[in-house]
Amino acid sequence: MFFPERIRGLFENINEKIWNNITNIRITSGKPIIVETTDYRYYMNIKGDINICLSGDEFVVSQKDVSNITELVTRSSIYAYSRYINEGFITLPGGNRVGVAGDTVFENGKICAVNRINSLVFRLSHEKKGIADLVIDDIYSNGRISNTLIISPPGCGKTTLLRDIARNLASHKTNPVICALIDERYELACAVDDQPGLDIGQSSFAISGLPKHVAIPMVVRTMSPDVIIADEICGMKDYEVIEYALSSGCKFIATVHGKDENNNEIKCCYTDKKIFEYQIVLGKEKGVGTINKIIRAG
Repeated sequence: MFFPERIRGLFENINEKIWNNITNIRITSGKPIIVETTDYRYYMNIKGDINICLSGDEFVVSQKDVSNITELVTRSSIYAYSRYINEGFITLPGGNRVGVAGDTVFENGKICAVNRINSLVFRLSHEKKGIADLVIDDIYSNGRISNTLIISPPGCGKTTLLRDIARNLASHKTNPVICALIDERYELACAVDDQPGLDIGQSSFAISGLPKHVAIPMVVRTMSPDVIIADEICGMKDYEVIEYALSSGCKFIATVHGKDENNNEIKCCYTDKKIFEYQIVLGKEKGVGTINKIIRAG
């Protein structure tokens, strides 16, 4: 684990059931450690016990703790990771990521540096094979792929579902699909050292670290995929390159942030334009990844 000893020891008290369901660990200077699972948010005390409510004896993170963790995460070379830090995250082995925040230098429309990092969020990946089984036959039937949009608020499992859809398509037993994963923020393939950290199927490839409006036209022109798969599309710029891909003969499967299909931006850019034949609305009322609604064109 990428924690110094004084913090690492605190996690030894967490039982296996809770540990296996942790989604985020929040480390912020001057604040208690927050452990989030698929069901609850916990605060860690000085003994390493976790409680749903604040108890007054929480373990308070120091700035030195944050600096030590940053050193461990970047392998003592923050400069080598500066590009990723400026994007707000660092990718770790196994598909895990660390979100970073601090004093930010913003020039010419982009972040140039993040100085004095004071907050880290460890996002623990949970690869769940088989969760696409309920929808894959509608997305891919008789050799035809339906353009598909997965809609959900943050933390409802849309990226995990999208990855399993890609794995299913690219590992189809009789007719595997060539899938291009546009992994702008290293969350789909979770590549580390140019190798996918998670299973994306046998006939998939990933373009990592490029903005979607740059990567999508490049993939269409040079790689001839059957389907392009992208996480967290947003706004007209993404819509324009999706439209370009569709007009070039590619199919498209994507996720978007939103409560449901009636979100104003989603309606304006995507659903009103009827470019997605199949829409899946996720929530977590019955657990992360709950399918609240399926909308089929026509």
